[in-house]
Parts: sequence; structure tokens; C-alpha cells
Amino acid sequence: MPRTTWTATLPDLCTRLLDTPARGIGTEAAQALTTHLASWLVTAIGDAARLVRPSRRKADLDTLAAPTLAVLRAAGIADIPIVLEQILTVLREPGRPLDTLLVDVIEAAAPLPADERTTIGIDTIAAHARDTLVASLAEPPRATDGWSINGLAAATCCEDCATLAAFLADPLARKLTWPLAKPRRQHIHHQLDEAELPVTHTTTRQGSPHKLVLTKTPELHRRDAEHRRATERSLTTVEHYLRQPT
Repeated sequence: MPRTTWTATLPDLCTRLLDTPARGIGTEAAQALTTHLASWLVTAIGDAARLVRPSRRKADLDTLAAPTLAVLRAAGIADIPIVLEQILTVLREPGRPLDTLLVDVIEAAAPLPADERTTIGIDTIAAHARDTLVASLAEPPRATDGWSINGLAAATCCEDCATLAAFLADPLARKLTWPLAKPRRQHIHHQLDEAELPVTHTTTRQGSPHKLVLTKTPELHRRDAEHRRATERSLTTVEHYLRQPT
């Protein structure tokens, strides 16, 4: 059974351990197990957040919502405030693409008793998520003639990646015709495909070296619009949670 699956049983296990006749040993076991799984979770969240391929990153983060809530609950049950703070710090770390993970954790925690949600930091997570989502929506929508693509992870990989990043970030540039030898073209192909960017790449086999032709596609605008709608839906979910009685 994957760790992401059986970690979901951790709160019940900790409750049983604390209810054993040998409470001291049970408490130590619950705390040790929760601390161990918290260390795994912190690493797993960090590894998932660093993935370049957006679809893989989302898929990995989606599997971590249930374990995240389970470890938070177990830390509350076993009374390990240092673990609670460790997880909350990771979830609120600036610059990490964790919005969907936070919203999934908030949704999963909503049925819990209000005092437990407060104790394990769900209210704190919700407040942070709200601020992040509001800030995202405060950015103006993409202009119909805007073609900038920012945040290429490999921008400093080499001079070719720096050139690619500059082209992507240029809001006016839609097409780049670029003489490159085959190994360099393949490197650029890989960077674009790994980041799943809405940019086509074809080769014009004339002259030497052949020319790599990059073209930004209208998919960029569709993705931005869908991301904005998804952000609005997430904000609605978080605000609904924050309006719940405490």
C-alpha cells in the first residue's frame, strides 16, 4: 500500500495508541510515528513543488492532500506542536505553487469539529490561502495582444535557455526563427516539452545550421483564462470555509 494511502489512517492509529493501558509507551509511539511521517511529508511536498512539468506537479500534489491533513490531525492528537508548526511553515512558504494542495486540505478538513480545525492550523492555512488567491486575482487579466510567458525554470541553464527565456517573456514576440545545430535544438525542444509550454517548435531544414522556429499559440490565453476561473472557484471555497462558525 502506498505511503500516501496508509498515512490517512494515522489519526485513528494515534488515538488508539493513546488509549492503550500503557499510555506512556503509546504516546511515545504515536509521537515517534507522527514525527517520522511529518519528515517524509515535508520532503514529498518540496519534491512535488519543484517538479517542472505542471501536470506531474499537480498529480503529485493531489496525492498529498489526505496525508497532509492526516499528519496535522495526528500531531494535534499526539500533542506535537513542533510538528504542526513544521507542516504549517512548509505550506505557507512563499513562492511555492501549493494553492491547489491548500484548498484540497481545507475542503477535506471542513467537516471536522471547529476546535480541532483551529488547533491543527486549518484556519491559519485558510487565511494564508485566501491572501494568496486574492493577490493572484489582483493581477490584471492578460491582454488579448499580450504574449509573455514567464518563469521558465531553466532560464539560467545555458545561453540558449537564457535566449529562450527572453523570447518567452517578451509580450510582443510571438515567433522566433533561430539557427541552431541539432543538439541545441533538441535541448530547447526538451525544455519546452518538459515545462508543457504553449509553444510549437518546428525545424526549417534550409541552410546550415537548420532553423528552429518557435511560435506561441493561443492556448496561452485559454490557459490563463481557465487558471483565473479556477482561482476564483478556489477563493470561493476558502471564503466559504472562513465563514463557518467557530
